[in-house]
Amino acid sequence: KLTKVRLPNSLLSIYNDSFYGVKHFIYKEYNSNLYLGNEDNEYLVCYKYTQRSGFDSFSIDFHPKTQILANHILEYNPMLRQLNLPSTLKVIGKGNFNNVGMLETIDLEDNPYLTLVDGVLYNKDVTKLLLFPSALKNKKWMVPETLKEISENVNFGGSGVKVYFPGTIEEWCKFNFRYNKNNPL
Repeated sequence: KLTKVRLPNSLLSIYNDSFYGVKHFIYKEYNSNLYLGNEDNEYLVCYKYTQRSGFDSFSIDFHPKTQILANHILEYNPMLRQLNLPSTLKVIGKGNFNNVGMLETIDLEDNPYLTLVDGVLYNKDVTKLLLFPSALKNKKWMVPETLKEISENVNFGGSGVKVYFPGTIEEWCKFNFRYNKNNPL
């Protein structure tokens, strides 16, 4: 009989099926996506992404106050080409970009938590790679010297992108690959 939940502003992660089986949940809706939040921000978490037609949309926009994308909400979206991220986004949940092989472009408004470098999404200090567009247009990636970790959301498989690394193979092996299959070697 649960209908509402108040999520704290300190929340950093939530699974898309955390409230599985709850039939009468009240969500906020924006662009067909469903959000959970609190009194301060009713759009704190994009909790469910709703498919629009066919396999899915070519472009996805989130509410401008979205801070978190729940885990696994975007994991199968083979037609996605453009992702528009708001300036408030802090956290991209795990497993969100499996099977998005046509993603070419990420748009990011001025954001204090995330940054784009040559079309690739990183945390603000460029120590963690968060999202790599599978169909990156320039087909090459210069690995930043500051990079230390590659997120589980990153999948280089079949992208045909050439990786340029300024260090040695030993230095490459020191990277923290959060998911073994995301190592382009």
